[in-house]
Amino acid sequence: MRLLKAMYFAIHERLPPSIADQLFEVWSKIFIRRFLHKRRAARMKAAKALATSTHGKVASAELARVLREAGVTEGDILFFQCSFNDLHTFDGSPLELIQLLSNLIGTSGTLLMPAYTHVPAGGSEPFRPANDATYAGIVSEVFRRSPGVIRSLHPRHSICGLGPMAEYLLAQHQSCARADGPDSPFDRMRRRSESKILTLGLPRGYISFLHWLEDFEPEKLPLVVHRAAQTTCSIEMPDGTVLRVQDWQARSDVAARLSLDRLFRRVSADACRFTCFKGIAIGLYPMMPLARELLALRDDGIIHYH
Repeated sequence: MRLLKAMYFAIHERLPPSIADQLFEVWSKIFIRRFLHKRRAARMKAAKALATSTHGKVASAELARVLREAGVTEGDILFFQCSFNDLHTFDGSPLELIQLLSNLIGTSGTLLMPAYTHVPAGGSEPFRPANDATYAGIVSEVFRRSPGVIRSLHPRHSICGLGPMAEYLLAQHQSCARADGPDSPFDRMRRRSESKILTLGLPRGYISFLHWLEDFEPEKLPLVVHRAAQTTCSIEMPDGTVLRVQDWQARSDVAARLSLDRLFRRVSADACRFTCFKGIAIGLYPMMPLARELLALRDDGIIHYH
């Protein structure tokens, strides 16, 4: 803070007040952003050191064994979400983690991950599936860039996949009336008994599949989740043409009402198996029973927003 004050007075001594205020605002934002980044990095380093000293490191083979015991099997359709920074004890890289998962489900299984992006409203800047990076984490981005991986064409909520079911599950995502609603990749996954969600390093219930509950039958939700009007987005198709699509997005105020514990303490062990192994949070959610229970709870007025 002393440095910011010194910067403020130094700028005001040399520049007109209006310009000085604008310049100081920009500099202060950069300074605060860097300060918060350094503080987060320091906390992460301390958490990693504590977890490693308490539990030791977890090799890929050991984690694979634990995931197999948790219920990941060969032939699964596995939708994977991860906070790699919170896998403090995992002794491997994002690429090694992807290989571990691929080996678990085998060549008959299909691995999927989120590839979500921020796309400007109005379609001014198109979504470019081949090039646009995802904000869903380093593991998802490494997976997106891996050989053989395909990506659905929804401008906001695309999903990447690899395996025999990937093409079927991801096809025509851009044609869905709602990103995660009827006939979306999530809707197709939840209809198959071999479909599961696996999370690592995330709290219980922290799954993107909840967007399916929002989009599947929005008129039956106990509160209004979506904005009143659709947003126009654009997609640069593989042949170079630009396709404009309409997208129903969530209201900006609903995120503050998120209440995962309220929902998931009512979900059975058939639909949610959550454990922790040597400092790594592991969640496994069989999608067919999970979808059934989420719909039943919704009909009782309980969803992931209070």
